Amino acid sequence: MLDQSKRFGKFTSSEIYKLLTRAKNGVDFGKPAQTYIREKLMEFGRSIDKNVSSREMEWGKLCESRVFHTMKDDISYTPMHEITLQHPLYARWAGSPDADRQRLKVVSETKCPYTHTSFYNLVKSFEIGGIEEIRNVHDKGEQYYWQCVSNADLLGYTKAELIVYMPYQKELEEIRLESANFGFPWIGFTQDEDLPYLLNDGKFKNINVLPFDIPNSDIELLRYSVEMAEKEICKKLGIDYTAYIATPIDEGTII
Repeated sequence: MLDQSKRFGKFTSSEIYKLLTRAKNGVDFGKPAQTYIREKLMEFGRSIDKNVSSREMEWGKLCESRVFHTMKDDISYTPMHEITLQHPLYARWAGSPDADRQRLKVVSETKCPYTHTSFYNLVKSFEIGGIEEIRNVHDKGEQYYWQCVSNADLLGYTKAELIVYMPYQKELEEIRLESANFGFPWIGFTQDEDLPYLLNDGKFKNINVLPFDIPNSDIELLRYSVEMAEKEICKKLGIDYTAYIATPIDEGTII
């Protein structure tokens, strides 16, 4: 199980895209970034997130396990989703990649869409125009992209891949049986038509690997944004930046 305490007070890969938002002047942080920075300031000893579960999240967790079980014979994949990595240069930057393909220097992120629209806007968009088309078309395209950039930089890589999975209809009965082990009983009682699936003889594959290169300019942009955020925290706390990066955020630093 992922140790959430290692993520308290830190910018994490899944939400770090918020730091890329800018105000109208194109320089200062936009409101999503400002809110995210304040949330990190409010974390002391525990997360402020309520860890609200949803059917989409539970479906994704179950299906992600199926992906790596299916790919277990490919020794190039090392599961990492229960490990929190610390950025070597930034004290308040952490993340948990889904998998590390160390030999190929590729970070992997698994996405298990709960809607056919989301699946299509990942797989078909990539076929049309690669990761840039996903960023333009998918409603979480930017979030997924910067999550990959973040986790790649945590590992020192410049390559990433999205693994997009949606089960064939013939897999649903097995998924229902597995759902009890995950504590998601609603899946076991849900009819086929109310679950996301692909036709058994359709044109799409159930597992789709979408690889892409990450420009150094985007890695530098993300690093710059994290450093800006850390300096913004220092300003709010009234402390020196050098001292800040070596000092844990605790209850006494709440603003």
